[in-house]
Amino acid sequence: MKRVLMVIGLFLVAFILVFIFDKDKDYIKVGNLYISEIVASNSYTYKNADLEFDDYIEIYNGNNYAVDLNNYRLTDSIYENKKWVFPDISINAHEYLLIYASGKNKCEEKSNCHTNYKLKKDGEIISLIDSTGNIISRVSFSNLNSDESLSFINNKYVITVPTPGSENVLKEKKDIKYTIYINEYMSHNKNFNYSSNGNSYDFVELYNYGDNDINLEGLSLSDNPDNLNKYIFPNKVVKSHDYLVIYLTGGVEIENSLYASFKLSDNDSKLVLSSNGKIVDEIEVVKLKNNMSYGRVDDKWYYFSIPTPGMENNTKKEEAIKQDGNS
Repeated sequence: MKRVLMVIGLFLVAFILVFIFDKDKDYIKVGNLYISEIVASNSYTYKNADLEFDDYIEIYNGNNYAVDLNNYRLTDSIYENKKWVFPDISINAHEYLLIYASGKNKCEEKSNCHTNYKLKKDGEIISLIDSTGNIISRVSFSNLNSDESLSFINNKYVITVPTPGSENVLKEKKDIKYTIYINEYMSHNKNFNYSSNGNSYDFVELYNYGDNDINLEGLSLSDNPDNLNKYIFPNKVVKSHDYLVIYLTGGVEIENSLYASFKLSDNDSKLVLSSNGKIVDEIEVVKLKNNMSYGRVDDKWYYFSIPTPGMENNTKKEEAIKQDGNS
């Protein structure tokens, strides 16, 4: 009976805390050690020591002295204040420390600490708790888009651009007009085209139709409209009126070539090129015969019996037949 009463009591306390916190739309900040930035959907902002784009929680020490974080806690649950406990590390004066919310639960070194939980971009409450159990920083967020942060600036939390490991700045993400589109793709490459490793892979070809070079870093390519970030472009420039081929290898590495971690199949319906969750170009995926491609000419799509990866689509073409659902 005592255990039941204790559970009910804890629930009521948690409920009251959440009610007050949400009602006032406020945050908790006690002292100069606090949560300074949260990124709950890190698609291309920052790659950590694991070479992965994990979400992160940034802690800032505004004191003029270092703080020993041993046995401090960082939690996304109001019911579990010891959900993730800091190891024996410290944060220097005026230092920013990134803690990755990856679920990996490890801290190989101070610069590569990972919680045992992940963040939900549609909303959570994150708390920083000291070694005696006192909440010294707490903030809630909701509906954070891909690669935007909730950052503490001018004594309030605002949505802005991420600045991992450095001072927060108030700046809106600007949409960039990309003069590039999907120009050709192939889904059944049977020894027609060979990559630099000697194997035949399907491909997607992009074309920069603008008069300026474009850096594709951060753009995404996917065969799933519900998961736009299947492949995220590295620092890659496409020159004006030039072509770029991305091999669809399913993750097989190709030296000196771009390769995506997915493959096309007859069950796919779309190919999507996007930036920050916004569509740059989207095309239909049609069923193709072996060694045939589907390509664009003057904004119309055709079947090509001789694909032209990296070049103009100027070989023999057959127009898509609408009644077959292929256009």
